[in-house]
Amino acid sequence: MSEIYFCDVCNESVPVADLDQGHALRVKERVVCAACNRAMGGPSSANAPHPSVPLGFPAAGTIHSHGHTHTATHHAPSGSGAALTFGVLGLAVAISVGVWAHGEFDAVEARAAAAAERSAVALRDGQARLAAFELEASARRDSEASERRQQVLELRSDLAELRSRAEARLAELASAVAGTSERLIAADEALKKVEQHEAELLSLQQKLIETRGALDALSAELAARIAAAKQGGGAAPSAAPEDPAWLALLEQLRSANVSERYVALVGLAASRDPRATAEVLPSLKDADIFLRMAAARALGDLASQEAIPALIDALDDEEALVREAAYLSLRSITKRDLQFDAHSPDAAERAKRIKAWREWWDKERPKAG
Repeated sequence: MSEIYFCDVCNESVPVADLDQGHALRVKERVVCAACNRAMGGPSSANAPHPSVPLGFPAAGTIHSHGHTHTATHHAPSGSGAALTFGVLGLAVAISVGVWAHGEFDAVEARAAAAAERSAVALRDGQARLAAFELEASARRDSEASERRQQVLELRSDLAELRSRAEARLAELASAVAGTSERLIAADEALKKVEQHEAELLSLQQKLIETRGALDALSAELAARIAAAKQGGGAAPSAAPEDPAWLALLEQLRSANVSERYVALVGLAASRDPRATAEVLPSLKDADIFLRMAAARALGDLASQEAIPALIDALDDEEALVREAAYLSLRSITKRDLQFDAHSPDAAERAKRIKAWREWWDKERPKAG
């Protein structure tokens, strides 16, 4: 089994081939590998010496001295002189090899010590730089942490200020909304009162107009009777005149004054004469809401089926009061109650009900003759 060598510097194994070829160095019991030998300034492989010789006498015919090999060529002496010569020569070679080996070993130790010192210096320098770096990094971290803490404090302060402002603004808005709500409630109540007063005033005005219409109708009828009586020699007429009394109201029905037209419609309604239906129908499309409403009511009083189609159309009027008057007159004339909500805001539902009235009348018209 071959012997294994280890470097006394790096403790790595040393191939025997390196020792044989002179790349590694062996001095006494110490071995230096090729890498450490080169690192300590030893000879390169190109200039490496021949394999080192173990301590003892050199091989016959060779002398090693400071890296050079000399081949001795001699003739062996005979007898005791030759023995003495070889003894002296061997002693000289041994002394020479010892001196050389000692010098080489000291040089190797010096180079190893220098390398160790350089390594120690480099290690100390690296440790010093690492300590400085860690100190600088720690200082930087502390500084950054301090800056972040300051930023967090500033942000918290800003947030607190913003929250305070927001709460104050919300309080102002809540107060303003509360005040506005109270004013809206008060305004709504006032509006309801105004609407109530307007409704009462409108009702009174309507009653006044109706009263005036009734009076005018009575006056017209009375005038017609008086005129008929005069024509008959003072005797009371035994039969109705050929021309109805309401004919006197037709000129008033065409007046530019709304009140006069309203009075005429009321008078025609009071006549209860279905023949007046054709005179009342155009007023269902008058621009004035009160005249349209009065015309719808008058047609109900006249009770003529001639008015049914126009009253069904009036169910689509833009004003709820007119729609309601037309619906009541339709019920009065037809004696039917097809559901219809005149005040419903749902136009589609109203249209559906109007369609039902039209379909019904289309079926009933032929029966009415």
